[in-house]
Amino acid sequence: MEFRLLGPLEVVAGNEIVRIPAAKHRALLAALLLRANQVVPSSELITQLWGEEPPSSARTTLQGYVLRLRRTLGPVIVTRNSGYLIEVDEDSLDLRRFERLVERSKVAESDGDLAQAAHLLHAALTLWRGPALADVGSDWMHRVEAPRLAELRGRTLHRRAEIDLRLGKHAEVIGELTVLVAENPLDEGFSAQLMLALHRCGRRAEALEVYRQTRRMLVEELGVEPGPELRRREQEVLRSDPEQPRPRTAEPMRAPHVLPPDIADFIGRAEEAESLRSALRPVPGGCSPQVITVVGMAGVGKTALAVHVAHSLRAEFPDGQLFARLRTASGSVNPTEVLGRFLRLLGMLGSHLPEDVEQLAELLRDRLSGRRVLLVLDDAVDAAQVRPLLPGDGGCAVLVTGRNRLTGLTGRSVDLDVLTEPQAIELLGEITGVARISAEPDAAGVLVRRCGLLPLALRIAAARLRSRPQRTVAWLAEELADEHRRLDRLVTGDLAVRASIGLSEQGLDEECRRALRLLSAVKVPHYPAWLSAAVLDRSPEQTERIIDDLLDAQLLEDARGTGGSARVRFHELVRIYAEEQLEQAPEPVLERAFPAMVRAAEEVSARLPSRSWTAGVATEKPCVGLDWFTAEQPVLVGAVRQAATVGDADSAWRLTAALTGYLDLRGEWDDWRRTHCWALSACRSAGDWYGAARMSYGLGLLAAARDRYPQGMRWFARALSSWRSLGARSEAGYAWIGIGDMYHQLSNVRRASRCFRRAATIFAEISDERGAAWARLSLALALRDRGERERALESLLRTIDDFDRLGDWYSATEARFFLALTYNRWEQPEQARSYAEPARTAFAEMGARLKELRCQRLLGHVLASSGDPGAARPLLEECVREFRDQGDTFSEAVSLWSLGELIRGHHAPADAVEILTKACALFTKAGVPTWRMRAAASLQSALRGG
Repeated sequence: MEFRLLGPLEVVAGNEIVRIPAAKHRALLAALLLRANQVVPSSELITQLWGEEPPSSARTTLQGYVLRLRRTLGPVIVTRNSGYLIEVDEDSLDLRRFERLVERSKVAESDGDLAQAAHLLHAALTLWRGPALADVGSDWMHRVEAPRLAELRGRTLHRRAEIDLRLGKHAEVIGELTVLVAENPLDEGFSAQLMLALHRCGRRAEALEVYRQTRRMLVEELGVEPGPELRRREQEVLRSDPEQPRPRTAEPMRAPHVLPPDIADFIGRAEEAESLRSALRPVPGGCSPQVITVVGMAGVGKTALAVHVAHSLRAEFPDGQLFARLRTASGSVNPTEVLGRFLRLLGMLGSHLPEDVEQLAELLRDRLSGRRVLLVLDDAVDAAQVRPLLPGDGGCAVLVTGRNRLTGLTGRSVDLDVLTEPQAIELLGEITGVARISAEPDAAGVLVRRCGLLPLALRIAAARLRSRPQRTVAWLAEELADEHRRLDRLVTGDLAVRASIGLSEQGLDEECRRALRLLSAVKVPHYPAWLSAAVLDRSPEQTERIIDDLLDAQLLEDARGTGGSARVRFHELVRIYAEEQLEQAPEPVLERAFPAMVRAAEEVSARLPSRSWTAGVATEKPCVGLDWFTAEQPVLVGAVRQAATVGDADSAWRLTAALTGYLDLRGEWDDWRRTHCWALSACRSAGDWYGAARMSYGLGLLAAARDRYPQGMRWFARALSSWRSLGARSEAGYAWIGIGDMYHQLSNVRRASRCFRRAATIFAEISDERGAAWARLSLALALRDRGERERALESLLRTIDDFDRLGDWYSATEARFFLALTYNRWEQPEQARSYAEPARTAFAEMGARLKELRCQRLLGHVLASSGDPGAARPLLEECVREFRDQGDTFSEAVSLWSLGELIRGHHAPADAVEILTKACALFTKAGVPTWRMRAAASLQSALRGG
């Protein structure tokens, strides 16, 4: 097993990397490896892992970390009384190999063997894969050990350059010294060595330019003049004879590795990272470079992923890894700037580089020919910016990140989404401490959701928590609760969510910026194409182009999966940003959006088969309207809430009324209740008493559907009072039917009949045939329960004929179902079945699942009573399950009663007792004493064993 500290911490077994994902585990392993084969006291390990104020459970937690490392690495970690020791072979630890090679180089140098000394130093430095301990999440190590190791590497680089210069390799070291000077601009030693190399290659002007740049940096940054060595080098260059320059040797290609540091607390993205590694590895014999683009919204972690993957591929690209940012706060970076920088890093410093981008691109392709170099191009603006930077050789690879979808660029594209909630919480824990986050799991969940699961926002939040150790997670979650100030609080140092999103907006034209603002004004979870066009006040074709541009810029997300058709949505933080922009350029958006939604919903609602104010229309494909409402339900519910909030009562109740038929068919009772309550409150505030009555009536229907009959009666009575005062006679007739239905369910048939007759009178006076048919149906059921069979049957059959004649498919099916119930009550199973089966089929075609189940429950009861228990039982058991899931207490109770009767009637009274007991309890809960009496009689019979 091999251990590597000189770069990101790595453990290699055979040819496989041993994954140690937990940051604290990596820190512990690093602390032990830094003192390999020595006992490290537990107290020191605790300090290195948790700092000067460790948690009280630190020692116990440390023991757990050691145990998990042993499970991963085997028994290499040994417990001692005072601490722990890791036993490793000196050759298996890169730090030890580095130190031995450096010591051997000193011996070779003292013996006068400079070539061997240089060879040993080159071998030692190749062990470095980047900054030491780069991914080890320990503040103590980054404060103490990492600088020590960096200084050790710096001294070694100085020695190697010095020996190479003594060997006369002036041209060979220019490229590397150029990079070292760029990376360490205040290190006078590297500058002096570069001046010497350039001077001895006859490049006097460039040597003096190095001095001037170094002096300027020292004066500006430290306020000091160069030291004696650098000034001496300047004088040597100035005194040299310009007429007799030394012969100039061609500079060799060097291997620059200029990636930014890897992130120590890299979380998630394992699948994406492995996919990128596989795709980027050079293909033997390949004729063109691998080009992979990582696309995602601002702050989603594209750069972090790209840099992380690039670091892990260093061995695959031994000839170099180049990095360039292609977008800054001031805009797009010109490709010529990037090409010039790359060429200088590749050893062409001092050449008179052309200004033409094509010529520079040719030079880059020539310089990379036959080499294995990885280019990381970060935050590209478009494909045109990237193309000149692409190598021509198959041994190279290019990893591009971008906020925009870089259409026109060859190669694969990987879409990067936000983190999952568990990953987001893990990231918080890695940065702020697992114990701190684990102590407040609910608050942590709220916090990551308010950060939109966006890595940038999460890192800012974690940094704020880490800088305030006395504060709770709940405190920061509450800080972010106010949307109007959330982006103000997602700022730390040079990191800011608002600025990051603003960069994405910079490249948009004004039409797209306007669209982003306007869409944010409508508070719905996603935007179908028809709604976007209404909001933007643009044609469908123009809207499609604008939306595509916003999708390409990663400022909107494709939400097609939520409804099948074209639709988009905001990330929460982008929406907040867009709302801020809207405040600066307001426009009457809602005045267009709400009427458009009302028109669309009412148009589709009119095609639904349901018990609505107007006659339903029998269509060949009623599911078309259902599909539309299924897709748009979240949009319309969100619109009702916003309309009610902003005081647009008319839009609120009209949208709610249009939704009700669909919600009834689907049994969506939660949205039914919410929308009606929001709209009712808005109507009352606005003094819209007709709308308030419609919402009260709808709440009455909901109470009836949920078997809450006294509550339903109160809602229907409120609606009736308002409609009578407004002179809305047809509506008042329906309210009388609702009140009568509640009396009927509460077994007060006499009062129910009076209500139904009042409704019938109203409908007759205003010639409302459909209302009259419903009143007749209700009276027929009352006649049935009063024992007047002939009159009840005649009324039921006439009602079915009336609904059929009116083309009201839904109401006719309801009437057939009630007739089937009536025949079942009269113990005529064949007639009951003849009406129940077509009613069940019709409700299924309408998508009315609850009503379909009620027909199924009736069929189960009929089959049981007609001697077919094998077919009846599965039907009734399914009804019990589904009615329970829907919260339909009455129907669940009836299904249980039928199931209990079935079991009792087939010689298993003991098994029936439990089921019938549940049925009695549910009938009591529903407030239907007549049904409870029937179930209680069955229960008594079962208890008697009969």
